[in-house]
Amino acid sequence: MGAIWEPLLLGLARYNLWDDHTALKLFSGLLFPRRRWTEPIRHVVIYRVGNIGDTVVAIPAMAAVRSAFPDAKITLLTSAGQPDLPGAADVLSAFPGLVDKIVSYYPAELRSWTGFASLKTRLQTQDHTSQQPQSIDAWVSLPVTMQGIFRGYREVLLARLFGSRRATGFTVLLPEFFKRTYIKHHTLPRTSDWLLTLVQTGLQGWDIQTPPPATPRPNDPHASAADALSYFQSPQPEMLNQLGLKPDAPLLVVNAGAKLAIKRWPVSAFRAVLTQVLNEIPSVQIVLLGNAQEQSLNADIAHDLPGQIVNLAGQLSLAQTWSILHQATAVLSNDTGAMHMAGLLHKPVFTPMSGQYPAPLWHPPGPKINPEIQIFEHPVPCAPCFKSECPLPQQLCLTEINPSRLSDALCAGLKIHSAS
Repeated sequence: MGAIWEPLLLGLARYNLWDDHTALKLFSGLLFPRRRWTEPIRHVVIYRVGNIGDTVVAIPAMAAVRSAFPDAKITLLTSAGQPDLPGAADVLSAFPGLVDKIVSYYPAELRSWTGFASLKTRLQTQDHTSQQPQSIDAWVSLPVTMQGIFRGYREVLLARLFGSRRATGFTVLLPEFFKRTYIKHHTLPRTSDWLLTLVQTGLQGWDIQTPPPATPRPNDPHASAADALSYFQSPQPEMLNQLGLKPDAPLLVVNAGAKLAIKRWPVSAFRAVLTQVLNEIPSVQIVLLGNAQEQSLNADIAHDLPGQIVNLAGQLSLAQTWSILHQATAVLSNDTGAMHMAGLLHKPVFTPMSGQYPAPLWHPPGPKINPEIQIFEHPVPCAPCFKSECPLPQQLCLTEINPSRLSDALCAGLKIHSAS
């Protein structure tokens, strides 16, 4: 019976996505009609919300905006959602010069006129010549992956109400209905590539009189990933010495926690991998990352294991985490912010990936073809489920990933990069 209905559901999903794209395009075209601008672009607002991973995967797209407007003031408008969550300011602390200003808000601010007016004032930047508030010349929206059509309308309205003269990036990636049927027949892009493409195509479509960047760069993920990395500066390059770690010995950085339980590989699996790594490469140094609540989880993983293992859960700022990852030989991580950070730094990344989202949607950023980024998955009929919690008694998409597969690949990667 399912096979009979599949073509119909697929057709409805495709129509739903086309309908949403068309409606959003018409709405944004109504509020931002095409016209020729003769004034230079002096102030650009990039709109991107989310936590660590959401910001990291958007860095190549931000670098593309900076490359397009090297002399403009770039403001990032962002929201981590809650006051206790790390946000874009923490992430971009290692990328000075990528944006000039970060304006963070809480969702409640947009629910009142006073909050909105305050946020609009904070978005303004001063013209150094006239010392007058400078308007927003261009708005670049970097939408969230699971964004629906109504959130898209909201972003168009925000850009208009904040006074931007030009805007781009308004779109949706997935149909609101029949997502699982749609993705059976369509391979989704990696989020970092999708956002980068939105910027590249959106800016190319603008008829704006603005001087080209001094050093033109090709429009491809390789160039923009390298462009993003060129802004990186390790906040604490002496981190290894401060922790008593040897710079000439291999360093494995491990992140076994995750915000959602559906992304957490079992503790026993991490222990099995680290046991094999320590047996094959006794000189390896292991650093365990995580937040303060994951201190005991890391302690369970490290219990009775030989070798030098440092549990840094809850002890590092995000800037210090960048420095540790920058000096890592390899990174073993769940689908978390640390995975995205390591990928952007071009580190060998080894990740057990759940069936929550379809591949390669949340694969780490970095070079588009990077054999050193290895994702380990176990196919199950219910994947992708798009759920925050697994409803089954046992989450087979993670528990059935064989630790030996990952251990063999990780040991090979450590040996190669330790010798180089």
